[in-house]
Amino acid sequence: MNESNSFLDLNANTLESLSELFTAIAAPTRLKILYLLIQRQSTVFQMAYYLQMTPSAISHQLRELRRWELVSYFKRGKYHVYFCNSHNVEIILEKSIQLIKIKKH
Repeated sequence: MNESNSFLDLNANTLESLSELFTAIAAPTRLKILYLLIQRQSTVFQMAYYLQMTPSAISHQLRELRRWELVSYFKRGKYHVYFCNSHNVEIILEKSIQLIKIKKH
């Protein structure tokens, strides 16, 4: 392995933050929300309908995703319309799915 690899340069704080980020993403409900928001912008009520959950449960999960700036929203009338905040989220999920497929073979 190349000694100039940036992974080797990670300090304890960065590793802790990375672990927290992956924990935030790892919750099944948050993964469903992220996957949905990658595909389409949605209000809390739309997400609740698509995911068969209560709006309150969706809002709770969105708070954590917003904390990590993985999702954002804009106002449309009285509703907040959420969207995936970064193409990097899509890449992380896509690469993770590829790893799972490799593991199963």
